[in-house]
Amino acid sequence: MKQNNRLVLLLILLLGTTAIFAQGRRTITGVVSDNAGVPVPSATVTEKKTNNSTLSDASGRYSITVEGNNVVLVFSSVSFGTKEF
Repeated sequence: MKQNNRLVLLLILLLGTTAIFAQGRRTITGVVSDNAGVPVPSATVTEKKTNNSTLSDASGRYSITVEGNNVVLVFSSVSFGTKEF
């Protein structure tokens, strides 16, 4: 009976660990641009509800490493306001 309890506990731990790794870190890259497709330099890209952020370069390119799959990015620039994706 104790061995069955250990097996069940081991399975629960393995499944829980798999769920944690499935929501691991990933890097999102892109280009911030205006409606005409012109790159926006120095735009702030922030992971919503965190302090995780980066700035776009002179060509509007950015790269940010985030946790999980349901990430909302907030893009902001003094000249263009704020957008969430």
